[in-house]
Amino acid sequence: KCNTEILGYFTTVLHDLSVGEIIQMEKAEELDTTMEDYYKIIECKTASLFMAAVKSGAISAGAKKEDIDSLAEYAYHLGVAFQMRDDIFDYSPKMDTGKLAGADIKERKITLPLLCAMANAPEKEAQMRHLIEGIENTVTKGEEITSSDKEIIGKITEFVNSNNGIADAQNILEGHIAKAIAAIAALPESNAKKRLVQLAEFTGSRNS
Repeated sequence: KCNTEILGYFTTVLHDLSVGEIIQMEKAEELDTTMEDYYKIIECKTASLFMAAVKSGAISAGAKKEDIDSLAEYAYHLGVAFQMRDDIFDYSPKMDTGKLAGADIKERKITLPLLCAMANAPEKEAQMRHLIEGIENTVTKGEEITSSDKEIIGKITEFVNSNNGIADAQNILEGHIAKAIAAIAALPESNAKKRLVQLAEFTGSRNS
């Protein structure tokens, strides 16, 4: 019973999720993730879904094209920020997030905090990528974190924290929050718009 345009959005999401997962798997093998690769992955795996959900609501409510475009831009930046915040959690074991600290490193994912830290200490980049090579195979070991893995995770986490990886990642995240809010600035004032702004602000500081 859905509008065919809405069905198209979610068809695109399924495609994007698959592409994002394949890229992420390739990068976990090659360990050569760049900032451009990272954005491509989170655009496919998170922002795409946020955009489909928001645009579907707008179309169902009969929104004008220019408003749908504004909301799509809002959703893109919200989705990117949401994933960035999630990736920060991996390097923040003191946060009560329910996410196991070091889980991304265990899966050989090079995410924003580590990318930022390596940009701040480029002379250590090769060493950090080589360290992650030592993570025991996630296919054969599953989620088990061995003592060797723990040592590697500890070294990388220390590197990220000592080279402003989390702070820089948070600054980039907050830039996307600002862009999300700016994208809907021209929409008429309403409780719905107020809630969207609050959601964006919450996304930038959530601890779970």
